[in-house]
Amino acid sequence: AVFFIPAVVRKDLVRTQQALKGFRKRRPPLSRLPLVEDVVCGICACRVLLGKRRSAVAIYAMCKLYLRPGEAVEVRVADLGRPMGGHQKGLELFSVTVAAQEVGVPSKTFSFDDTVIVDKPAWLGPMLGELAERRPSSEPLFYQSLGVMKKDWIAACRLLGVQAHEYQ
Repeated sequence: AVFFIPAVVRKDLVRTQQALKGFRKRRPPLSRLPLVEDVVCGICACRVLLGKRRSAVAIYAMCKLYLRPGEAVEVRVADLGRPMGGHQKGLELFSVTVAAQEVGVPSKTFSFDDTVIVDKPAWLGPMLGELAERRPSSEPLFYQSLGVMKKDWIAACRLLGVQAHEYQ
């Protein structure tokens, strides 16, 4: 009605606007489909071949830990939880804290201290621990900036001949 009757003003049709908003929520999502793990591994292999091991680990960790690129950039060395030891189940695993409270930047869902357990594959946790060894706790675990991460991603995709977005 707003488009066909010039006298009608949008603010007069509040319920119509609400109905349209509900309709938009119910339509199929327009999100990107996840990449096949073989493609992710290929992208990581390209990064290793180019001498960018930290970049390869970051890309694989983003895939396995369901990290958004912005979250991966914000993860610091201090946010990597090391195994507590002992023989109790779960204490032998690494963890990653996303959007740490002391940094003051919430996640996309406006939460703090979201913790992800690094359980599969079994070698990923120790590799993250190795990546964090002898580095200051305030330093980023993976990337210095989102721009560097995106540039690394694009270079690997170009080398593979794959069209993929880093959110996949």
